Amino acid sequence: MLQNIMSNVMGGTDKPSSADQSEVDYATSMFDKIYGQNQKSSSANDLGSAAAMKAFKLFAGGGSGSGGGTDKLAGLAMGEAMKLFTSNNAGGAQKSDIISKAVSWAIKLFLTKQQGSSNPAFGALMSMVGGGNAAQDATAGSTAKKSNIASSIINKFF
Repeated sequence: MLQNIMSNVMGGTDKPSSADQSEVDYATSMFDKIYGQNQKSSSANDLGSAAAMKAFKLFAGGGSGSGGGTDKLAGLAMGEAMKLFTSNNAGGAQKSDIISKAVSWAIKLFLTKQQGSSNPAFGALMSMVGGGNAAQDATAGSTAKKSNIASSIINKFF
């Protein structure tokens, strides 16, 4: 399932590229509204970007020791998207659209992180995550466990 979605996202005409400052601001805003303020949304893009930011925080929050690649991050994003589909989808966006948007946004965020300081949006993205510090590095071992939880969620819904 993950491979199909990744193939569709990466093979489509609108291949993800790294995020610019406005996209990081948008994803951060949606994350804050949906997760922080518990606002509802019917937009697959709103829900997908919020899910991707949540997944990225889980993925990158462990600092440099967290490891993993796009498949791992995409799996986390899919898990978060499915949670939002069931709990926050006020207007009825399609599950497949939310998941696809979440994976696409997750790859954008991943590519931004990979570019590092050469991308002006990198600083804002990493400040959202916390930038990585000793306390976050201590939680790096739990990232694999979170990935397994995401896989369990995916298997439950599909």
